[in-house]
Amino acid sequence: MLGPGAGTAAPAQSPASASSSSAVDHAKNVVAGLRAPFQQCYEQELLTSKDASGKLKLRLDLDASGAVASTSVEISGNLLTTGECVRAVARTAKFLPPDVGSAVIEVPIVFVKKSEFPAEQELPCVPAH
Repeated sequence: MLGPGAGTAAPAQSPASASSSSAVDHAKNVVAGLRAPFQQCYEQELLTSKDASGKLKLRLDLDASGAVASTSVEISGNLLTTGECVRAVARTAKFLPPDVGSAVIEVPIVFVKKSEFPAEQELPCVPAH
């Protein structure tokens, strides 16, 4: 399960134009669309490591066309394969072209087993505000 605090996206630079506001909204929607594949990455790891849990900080570097040029991930916890799987999924994402030639999107993600959350909090990948 992806826990609270997962899936926020914000370009490293945020120009104040109306078009950049819609680009940020679009980026949030693209990241939201990655939740299910990210969840699948985690569930695959749970098949071999029942105690797997932790946090990822996914960084996406976008080129001028909005394609993901590179990815990196910082991992805390005992996630052994989820990070690389998430990177592979993220590389397929397509964003709007940035206003300034390139952009960086950072996505914090929390992975915890469903049994570690009370039933009322079992929400898949809730964006942080």
